[in-house]
Amino acid sequence: MIYRAATAFLFASVCGKCGAFTLTLPTLQTTAEKKVSRSCRSGSSTRDQVLLTKRRGAFGGLLFYETHDDNSINEVKRSSTSSDKAESIADDTCALGDEDCLEFQSLQDDSVSYDSGTIEDPLCDPSDVDCQAFLPRTYHNSDARLSAELSSRSETLRREMVLGNWISAKCPTRFVPVSSVDWVRRVAVDMWPIAVCGGARGHLYLVDLETKILLSTKEGAHATQVGNEDASSSTTIIAKQAMEHLYGKLDGGGVLSVAIRGNMIASAGREGGAKLWKVNDRKQIKPLGSLPDMHNSIVTSLKFDSEGRLYVGSYEGVVYTYDTSLSDSGKVELLFTTDFTDSVLDLELKEDLGVGVAATKDGGAGVFDLGDGRFYCGLITFDNVAARSVTFLKHKDEPNGYSIIVGGNDGSVHRLPLNVNTKTGQLNKEDPFLVGENVDTAIKPKHTGPVICTTAAGVDGIFVTGGQDGSLRIWSTTDEIVLSESKMRKYLSTKCLYSLTGYKLWLGSVCSDGKRLISDGGENSLIIRDFSQDPISDGRSI
Repeated sequence: MIYRAATAFLFASVCGKCGAFTLTLPTLQTTAEKKVSRSCRSGSSTRDQVLLTKRRGAFGGLLFYETHDDNSINEVKRSSTSSDKAESIADDTCALGDEDCLEFQSLQDDSVSYDSGTIEDPLCDPSDVDCQAFLPRTYHNSDARLSAELSSRSETLRREMVLGNWISAKCPTRFVPVSSVDWVRRVAVDMWPIAVCGGARGHLYLVDLETKILLSTKEGAHATQVGNEDASSSTTIIAKQAMEHLYGKLDGGGVLSVAIRGNMIASAGREGGAKLWKVNDRKQIKPLGSLPDMHNSIVTSLKFDSEGRLYVGSYEGVVYTYDTSLSDSGKVELLFTTDFTDSVLDLELKEDLGVGVAATKDGGAGVFDLGDGRFYCGLITFDNVAARSVTFLKHKDEPNGYSIIVGGNDGSVHRLPLNVNTKTGQLNKEDPFLVGENVDTAIKPKHTGPVICTTAAGVDGIFVTGGQDGSLRIWSTTDEIVLSESKMRKYLSTKCLYSLTGYKLWLGSVCSDGKRLISDGGENSLIIRDFSQDPISDGRSI
């Protein structure tokens, strides 16, 4: 019965329609074969190349071992004569002289293993020959292996279905109400389904996105507007300038940034600085205090890493890095700071590469080290326009390929490929951008308003941009390798798959766990686009 159910699942097909508010755009492709001036402001090296050249090495794939000894799992044992079979089989279902029956019985009793020569096991990596050697031979014919193979195949089918849904816009829409008296302004998700969001009134909310239950509210966590006390002070003037560069004329007020990791929340408001909070066992938001050494700087971005470090981007052009692992005991340590040439408007981390990137007011994207804060290199991407949002993208067609996606206040989006060693997966931190001078990195079409937020979809080769035009755009990337007589060239092809519309103009944040797209821009509700639903299973998520 289990085998039949699994087989039926494996041969299931998927189909479905896109959720509400989805508008498909014409397919537009661009390449990075255009020439404009770009420079690296670290001074470490300036490129004279005008073409993106593929730097290739031998791709290091998985190693598979085949067994060829006398104890090979592919060995098929057979008795040489029917008389030997008769001696080894004690079964009264066959008469002693019935060779046909004995032969059939021997086929049932013999341990016959069929394998392609590659041993794959959830407990052992295929390349770990020591672990493979200790696997019991009987495992390869066992129910456990069959179950593991079915589970692996099911996961592969699930990933393919989710990818297909991203590409074809099969994304039913759900609204999660947060408050009846407040507008949602920012949202962050660590582990589904728990989200933290900030409101226009300065409140914080903890929400279960699956059950649509508001778990906790922290009223008055932050100021609603800038300069309520002294409008003429220098601090107030700088804060108002920050709001202008962050949101323009469509500033909805309230919380500026939120982040969550486990039971730890970080948030920032218009009064300056940032605060830490803890979610207790009763799902209540409890204060832990303000971050030290911030001096009331306007915080524009908050990001946790997997080790509990908190990276804080500020309008004064500094990224502060804190150790929050002991915050429960009241200890929060400032580890180091990273200085940039202008105000930091957005921030993103990529732990796989060991670096972070900041979008700055002077139109640049600056790369820095996550371990010690050292600034490596910056690339001026926009002319006289602020770089408003930034994220990392992992390529689909290249094992160790990455790009940085930067959105500007003029509505344009740029894709900056990174100089990553294809064999080791290590970023060349002294020369991180694989972009030559005179190369146009802009992709089209532009948003008709500032690109306030960007995020990787959680699916390789796909990313999302959100603008004050009230839309989220889904983009797909492809790296095309073209051989010529003189050299090998890599063309970076990026196209807009479709646009998701229906958002309010103060759309301010978006995040994804690979299966769902969660954003604000829905007045008092969060908006979820679900790409995990199987069209043939009555819309149930898998």
